[in-house]
Amino acid sequence: FLHFFMYLFTKTVFSSCPNEAYCRYMTILGLFTLFVQIFVAFMLLKEWKKTKSSYARFLAVVRTFHIFMNLLCFVIGEIRTLLPRKTIICYGIIRYLGDYGCSISLSLIILLILFELFAVVYAFNGQYNIMCRKVGFYDNTLIQNINFIIFIINSSVAFFILNFSLLSREEGINLWYTSDKTMKLYLKEYHAIITYGGAKDYLLFIFILFVAFPIIASGIHYFIIIKTMIKFICQLQEHNKQTSIKNDYVIELKNHIANALLPFIFLFWPFLYCVVVLIFFYDEKYYWFTEPTTNTITFFVIIYALVSALYVLFFKYRSIKRKKRTKAGRKTII
Repeated sequence: FLHFFMYLFTKTVFSSCPNEAYCRYMTILGLFTLFVQIFVAFMLLKEWKKTKSSYARFLAVVRTFHIFMNLLCFVIGEIRTLLPRKTIICYGIIRYLGDYGCSISLSLIILLILFELFAVVYAFNGQYNIMCRKVGFYDNTLIQNINFIIFIINSSVAFFILNFSLLSREEGINLWYTSDKTMKLYLKEYHAIITYGGAKDYLLFIFILFVAFPIIASGIHYFIIIKTMIKFICQLQEHNKQTSIKNDYVIELKNHIANALLPFIFLFWPFLYCVVVLIFFYDEKYYWFTEPTTNTITFFVIIYALVSALYVLFFKYRSIKRKKRTKAGRKTII
């Protein structure tokens, strides 16, 4: 069964996967993650219908976006980065839409990753509103709303800049492929190829600035909330010790903080590494090291998608277990 899926998504109309072990392993991991994400999305939709919770509804929407990101990145698009050479190939079914289809696919993937970072901060901010400010999930302050609006505007501008910075296929092949035997191997099979640099190199750096600004702004927002919530947890724990009351808020807050740290661990550092490579290690003498390491950014994206989905399942399991223990305690008292 597994071999059938590997064949279906590596050597048929669905994909022209390069003859690399990395590509095949990513296919397996992508399909497994897709299954887990679908399961989690249905679970959250069921939770939302049952509780009518704003937070559960928001999570259900985000997890549905995760499914689309997985499909686009690892089934439909299937991108292979070759940094610091500013070129990427698409070997998924999107290749039949040509190089521009690959470019749109890459732009949407980046947009979805940015949306994920936005969603994490927004969800974390919503929990902060409920638990610390004692207001509704969506009852943001003016400063909070301005930060979110800036994030959306910058991300949208970055999407268009990336597409305008695209080189023609012929220009890109001459720039990055014809002078290297290893790169020429990717031209033997039909892949959609997108290339950047040359006369449009400046647009790529403008794109990086437009992506970096909302990430930095959201990062500041993110750490301010974390600092406030950790302080709130410490005060709540001290109150619980003095009153001998067990408050589930502490457990919930700790879980929210742990979940909010996942994108910082799995997404921020790989992105920062790619930016550093593009700016400082673009020379050919570094290619032997940067080409395989920068390509791992897609690996980190899928690992994040899998780990965050599994963490939701773990949180749900602990919540059910805690409720059963509470019910058992009440029966014992009665």
